[in-house]
Parts: sequence; C-alpha cells; structure tokens
Amino acid sequence: MKNATVYKSETSVGTLAYYDIGEGQPVVLLHGFPDNPLTFTHLVKVLKQQGFRCIIPYMPGYGDSSLPLKKTGLFKSKDASMLGIGKMVDEFLSKAFPDERLHIVGHDWGSLVAQVVVALNDENPRALYKIERSIFYAVPPIAYFFRNTSFKQIVRSRYMYYFQGFGVAQKIRKQNLAYIKELWQRWSPWTPEELEQQIQLKETLSTLEEEGCLENGMAYYRYLLNPFYMVRGSSIIRQNSLLFKKRSCPCLLLTGEKDECIGAEMFNGSEALYPHEDTRRLVMENLGHFAHLEDPDTVNTIITDFIQAKGP
Repeated sequence: MKNATVYKSETSVGTLAYYDIGEGQPVVLLHGFPDNPLTFTHLVKVLKQQGFRCIIPYMPGYGDSSLPLKKTGLFKSKDASMLGIGKMVDEFLSKAFPDERLHIVGHDWGSLVAQVVVALNDENPRALYKIERSIFYAVPPIAYFFRNTSFKQIVRSRYMYYFQGFGVAQKIRKQNLAYIKELWQRWSPWTPEELEQQIQLKETLSTLEEEGCLENGMAYYRYLLNPFYMVRGSSIIRQNSLLFKKRSCPCLLLTGEKDECIGAEMFNGSEALYPHEDTRRLVMENLGHFAHLEDPDTVNTIITDFIQAKGP
C-alpha cells in the first residue's frame, strides 16, 4: 500500500488526498490521530482480496490533504471542527461515488468524522451516494462519550487538554516526537519490543514530521474543546443536532478491552443511537486502541464479516 498512487480530489473547501485500491463496492477507511492511512494496510489487503474497492484518505490536514476553509464574509479561515471535516469528506464522496452504495470505517478521530458523514447522508434525501454499513472503531458515538464520561476517562484523556497549550507542537517536535510514541505505548498493550517493530508507527511519525501536520492533527482537539476555536469552526449547534440524533444505518461499534485511550465502558448503551437489527457492540478481548495492528487477523475478520452481512 505504501507505494500505491496517491490521488487528489478538489472540493469547494480544499484538497483531499487519498489511496484508491482494489475494485468493487467502495469501503471508505478514515484514520485517526496520531495515525495515517498506512495503518489500514492489513485490512486493505483483505478487503481487496474479497472484492472491495478501498478508499483511504489522508484526513484533512495530513499529507497532501488540506484542512477545510470556512468563508466568513470576505475572510477565510481553517476549520478543523468535526462538522467542517465531515462536510469536506461528504462532498468528496458525493463527487467520487454518485449513485453508489458504500461502507465506511472510522478509527479514532476517523470514527467521529464518520459519524458526521453518516448523519449528513442519513438526513439528505437527495444524497448522491448511500452509506450501507458503518463501523465506528475505538471512539464511541460522541453522545455516549459525554454520557459515560468518568473520572477515569478524564485521566485517560489528559493528552487532549495538553494539546490545548501554547507551543506544545514545537515542544513535541524538539523531542523527536517521543510523546507520540508514548501515546501508542500507553493506549495499546505493546511490549517495548513489539512497539519498535511496528512499521506503521514509523510511517505515522514520518507523516507527522511533515510541516504543519502535527499542528493540524492537534487542531482537531482544539476545535473540539477550546471555545476560542469552537466559535471559529462550523456551527456547533448543527454539529450537535447531527451527532445526538438516532440514525437508521446499521452500525458495528468496535472497541478493545484494554484500550487506554477510550475505555471500552465508554461504548455502553451506544447501540441505541443506531436502532437497526444488525447494529451491535463488540468488545475485543485483550486488545487495545490499535487492535487492527495488534491482531490484524481477528480484527479483519470482524470487520469484513460485518460488511459482508446482508444489507438492510
């Protein structure tokens, strides 16, 4: 996958770079932070073998993908809100896949963006594409994240508050991205030796070393938590109206038992937001935040079995 062609699509708010691998029904794979598209390498290989076409974007702000621009009067500003990024992905999918049914898989921040895309698609009777099945992995529906938040989760999420500080990106860069390695180590049950062998971690660090990428990735957290940035992004009222309503799309809610980024208990009850007979929540035993790299065979089987199940 690393040597595959990176394509670019122009949207009304910026450029989206992506891999396009395989043939057949599209499966859109959205990565998180600190991450890049290459962490889906194992899953892409299996999906391609099973006759699917994999679309794996560099999330807005990563690689050659730009953060979306929001126009206010005569001025334009970057918009790293969930809604701003979700609308950019939605526009890309409308342009690339008119009259097609597709599946969407989101990991970490990709899960949050996928939730927005599913909501936009669900509310639009004139949508040019249709999402058939969705998989939200490692981060639960945001409504249940807030509902289930505990002191333990606040401690787990301390990195989010750290990212609000002035000059944090520069500090992390000066330390050769050691903090990024620390997050990977903390969130999954790697041994130090196993972590050092993760090629995808090396690829992620290479991506985040690119000019502006680390700052862009951290901006997602600022537009999520910092009122100064929240008011500069897309409408928070519209964003919440999308994310807190029940949706008709069948959904697999996937989490690792040993995830120390977002605890598995944060998914409790979240099936109710996607009231379809095929919706289900699954806690993967002994796996953490990067379960698709810790045990690719198990996770690939879970995801492909859900995608290949009969449609709604």
